[in-house]
Amino acid sequence: MAKKQLGVIFGSRTCEHEVSIISGVQLARAADREKYDVWPIYIAKAGRWYTGEKLLDIHTYTPFDPYAKGLTRVTLDLTAGSGALISYEQEKGLFAKGVVPVTVTKLDCVIPVMHGLHGEDGTLQGLLELANIPYSSTGVAGSAIGMDKIMMKQVFRGMGYPLAAAPASMRYPSSAACSWPAPPTAKNTTFGPFISPRPAAGIRAKSCWISIPIRPLIPTPRG
Repeated sequence: MAKKQLGVIFGSRTCEHEVSIISGVQLARAADREKYDVWPIYIAKAGRWYTGEKLLDIHTYTPFDPYAKGLTRVTLDLTAGSGALISYEQEKGLFAKGVVPVTVTKLDCVIPVMHGLHGEDGTLQGLLELANIPYSSTGVAGSAIGMDKIMMKQVFRGMGYPLAAAPASMRYPSSAACSWPAPPTAKNTTFGPFISPRPAAGIRAKSCWISIPIRPLIPTPRG
């Protein structure tokens, strides 16, 4: 019986990129090789897709070199039911005309091992639905709602689950990266954001407190 071609997708443009790498590598290495040909598919921070056995070595990512031997840059054929991972290679020979598409493999199924945006939020699930490739995950709607905490509370409340009051804001109070919410200083007001510039910027992290009026975007029944 022919082995299933299993794609394990991880990485992507998310602040949880490194966590996804660890999870993806662990899963790919633990898969039953008697049943599956495992294809690790790494989405780099820039959004480019790569495959290759070298991706099963965690040291490949410290740092990641896209030109390293054993890595192949690929794209997914979105033709329904194709499942093809395609690379583009330079033709060889006297009459070579340029770059041509080459099918690396045809995936039978995919396990998304994603953390955070651009993968866990329904975007990758939608891509796989479009390509008609079976995958293990919640669907597009479940993934998207699960990532959007405001929408998730609305769904829970609509289903009758008791929820704590949840003031929400769609914008940060500052353009800087903030870790919030912090303890309120007055009823129905305030954030206490912690300003945390990236260490690479050479700026010390500092905290600041601001008080702004906010209102619940999700009405909470009283009584």
